[in-house]
Amino acid sequence: MKVFIGNLTETVTEEELTQAAAAYGTVSSASLALDDEGVSKGFGFVEMASAAEGQALIAGLHGKDFKGQALKVNEARPDKKQTRNVSRSPGVGFGSRPVAGSQKAKGSGSKGGFNIGTTGRNKV
Repeated sequence: MKVFIGNLTETVTEEELTQAAAAYGTVSSASLALDDEGVSKGFGFVEMASAAEGQALIAGLHGKDFKGQALKVNEARPDKKQTRNVSRSPGVGFGSRPVAGSQKAKGSGSKGGFNIGTTGRNKV
């Protein structure tokens, strides 16, 4: 189970994070989020061997003082960048709505775009 640990000081190391989590079970991995200069962003993730150990870690460390900071510990959520559906099926999006009847309106090709006047009401 992957656990988020927030409100860490900049001086906390991955080894210290691993040691703190090891009191609650087997730590598979521990990592800190670092900025471009290698300085901690104040949070990290710990992967515990089982969900029960992850829950024990959350219950044991949430709100506890760690190097002068009250920790925020909870189950990690999926990364928004990885869960966002960026692929589209062909024909989905602008200009893909079927036109009433079996014929396509003039100018509604497969290249997409806006179908202005496809209902036949806006004919000049």
